[in-house]
Amino acid sequence: MLASCADYNNDIYINEDGSGKVTMSYDASEMMGMLEMMKGMEDSDSEPEDDNNEEPAMEGGDDPEDIMSNFMSSMTSESGPSLGTDIDTTINFYNEMPDSIRSKLSKPELFKKVNISILSNKAAAKMVMGMDLSYDNMEELEEMYSEMSKLNNGEDDISQSIKTLRELKRNYELDLERGEVILPEQDFDGDMSELMGQEQGMGDEEMGEEAMAMMHMMLGEAGIVTTLHLPGAVLSCDDPNAIIEGNAITIKELYSDLMTEKKMKKRVIKFETR
Repeated sequence: MLASCADYNNDIYINEDGSGKVTMSYDASEMMGMLEMMKGMEDSDSEPEDDNNEEPAMEGGDDPEDIMSNFMSSMTSESGPSLGTDIDTTINFYNEMPDSIRSKLSKPELFKKVNISILSNKAAAKMVMGMDLSYDNMEELEEMYSEMSKLNNGEDDISQSIKTLRELKRNYELDLERGEVILPEQDFDGDMSELMGQEQGMGDEEMGEEAMAMMHMMLGEAGIVTTLHLPGAVLSCDDPNAIIEGNAITIKELYSDLMTEKKMKKRVIKFETR
């Protein structure tokens, strides 16, 4: 995902009463196009195989359970999702959650507010994946994230996908009375070494200057984009590169910076209150 020169988006909507919605999405269209092209090149260079041994493509049926399974598998597979499937659907996480997953949770009902969206269109070469969750207050949001953390230790596709989404989400602290949102300093554990054919977990020194330079070139200006939609006009932010548009403010963390610094920087945002 991180080598496709595309942004990972966190949209945070905060209402006057403290309720809100968090939407995490990733447009993998460019990556899918690259993978499909590489796959075509590999197929043209390889020897013809017996059709009976050909691995079946991912089905795009209407069964939500099948779609959920295919989506989770694609998020963690080595080859990634496929543009060969046409899907446009939103799935409620709670409704399709297997009993094996529910048994790990203290409050599985919280996931009734969590939806997974999948848009894949072969003709348009489009692939967008995302997850959104709504909450009544910050305490409920923290409970939801706490419940998600219980899914991180499993080896199944759902557990690994939730872990990936949690690592890329942006935490925040809200003070409605003072009209302040703080994006705290946050560790970034994304491991990009494997993308360069290096041993997993290798640091900058071990990867070497040439591999690091190539990694930075591949990543370009891509990064984690956080856009906050606030209940009042944005007054200020200590990030000079932040983009302010009325009640919305957008902050970007470049992957190339994150892979070196291993942290997302703290930001303080002020907004108007009634």
